[in-house]
Amino acid sequence: MQSYIDLRIFCSNLGIDERKVCSMKGSKIVSELIMEMKEKVIFDFNDESQLENWYNINDEVMGGKSTGNIKFIKSGLACFSGNISLLNNGGFSAVRAHQLPKKIKDSYSAVTFKVLGDGKTYSFRIKTSTGMDGINYKADFETINEQWQTITLYFKDFIPVYRGKKVEDAPLLDSQDIKQVGLLIANKQMGAFSIFVDWIKFLNFPVVN
Repeated sequence: MQSYIDLRIFCSNLGIDERKVCSMKGSKIVSELIMEMKEKVIFDFNDESQLENWYNINDEVMGGKSTGNIKFIKSGLACFSGNISLLNNGGFSAVRAHQLPKKIKDSYSAVTFKVLGDGKTYSFRIKTSTGMDGINYKADFETINEQWQTITLYFKDFIPVYRGKKVEDAPLLDSQDIKQVGLLIANKQMGAFSIFVDWIKFLNFPVVN
């Protein structure tokens, strides 16, 4: 398995002292743990059919003028792009897969994805219901302009929100309940935007005694 997880983040998640990996013994332990780590490919965007279940949600639903959509790129990428307008109190655009390719049967602890961004901040969104409305679980991430990044977000850190406000009594996010995933750009980031996505995967880290 490709060890694309940042070592500092990996050790922190497993409760390992990062300084120990400087020794041969420590490096061996981490190497073995990486080999035990499970992953599930959710989307690899190798063919256009993977975007059939994706749809757009722009601020036009509330009178705004922002635009955005997701398109397949022949090189095996998905591109979420558009323009954010602040007219009529608008300012957001989102895309969402309303159905995952396969049901999530195992437990996973994080989502990881490879993106080429534009320097703006985006939000990875998750829903545990199949409808358009309802609670979203969100985690924000920053991109570096014209630079590929592998982003890893832990499900325990996702915040439940409903129409922009935090839901205090929402249940914890369980990977087996995930029905929809998507991306959103908001926070008044006016102007053109684009982010390319190579793949999206779920990860499950081994337990360290």
